[in-house]
Amino acid sequence: MESPDPQALAKYIADVQRLVRTDVSDRDSLVDALIAQRHEEEKFEYQRFMADDSIPLEERERFGTPLSDEEIACLKESGVDLNNSIKPEKDPLLAGYCQVADILIGALTVAQVAERLGHSVLQVHELAANHRLYGVNKKYGLERFPAFQFTDDGLLSGFWDVAPHISRELPMASVESFFMRANPDLFISEDTDQTLSPIEWLASRRDPTTVTSLLKHL
Repeated sequence: MESPDPQALAKYIADVQRLVRTDVSDRDSLVDALIAQRHEEEKFEYQRFMADDSIPLEERERFGTPLSDEEIACLKESGVDLNNSIKPEKDPLLAGYCQVADILIGALTVAQVAERLGHSVLQVHELAANHRLYGVNKKYGLERFPAFQFTDDGLLSGFWDVAPHISRELPMASVESFFMRANPDLFISEDTDQTLSPIEWLASRRDPTTVTSLLKHL
């Protein structure tokens, strides 16, 4: 089995980075690049698995082969519909790629962040390096910053304190969803039915440490 080719994977990641660095208006192009990257990642992982001598050869040879009649029968008895297929418009994986593309397209460049905050480009890079801003996942570079953390004339109140606690290992979509959705633990006064999203909580200048504590469970 051939060894995995890291250069091939790097090429697809570079394609995504190139699109992120530009003003992407073509969502479909970015989604296609993300899908192509994912396919290359899967191929890379498969090649690495097949080339791993620490795994018994019979297990590697078995991986990816068609299901046996016994396995098919067992799955059917368990209630699995082997003919089930997901329509493209309802494919959760594709929906995830579209969400990531939308985040990247709407995100701010370094120059835009510098103008928004009244800082220099160098200061923005320093803030990002110190995790005082939330930049996109490392594999996409630090050229863009998701828009949810900014107001029209600056940074969301308290976000300086919250940003260092956002795990950079989390998918961008998960982070954005956390900040955008109402959280049952962020309620107004004693009215537990009137809840806020973390963005609304910070925008109303409430205690940022409350949001920080919730991030630990994300």
